[in-house]
Amino acid sequence: GCGAIIVAHESVHLLALPRLGLTDDTVLGFWPQTFTPYVSYEGETSRARQLLVGLAPFLVLSIAPLLAGIVLGPTPFWVVVVSLLNGLGASADLVGAVLVAWQVPAQGRVRSKGLATWWRVPTTGEYSDSGIRDV
Repeated sequence: GCGAIIVAHESVHLLALPRLGLTDDTVLGFWPQTFTPYVSYEGETSRARQLLVGLAPFLVLSIAPLLAGIVLGPTPFWVVVVSLLNGLGASADLVGAVLVAWQVPAQGRVRSKGLATWWRVPTTGEYSDSGIRDV
């Protein structure tokens, strides 16, 4: 059910991380207050990678199955339900991706720790609090 969708969603985030998430900078966690598992990457990534990681579950689990149904024929009802539930679950990821796309320059490098996220332009070498916040 919903637990499987959440595991799949977080697994897609993991696979979109550098080295498929197999680094010391990858954090797998669980927020008991919200009963939410999460995947986080505390290393530095490019803006493009940050956008990929944020959007990947929505694209893979919500958009791709529906597009496949359009191209290949009728989509089973359960696929539509999974796509919609994942889309709802991905809403915070979508907001985060919009914030990164809006605030981080194309050549920017992004780093997160906990709920805080910073970016820098490689030529300056200094991180600047960009106002980006994990939702």
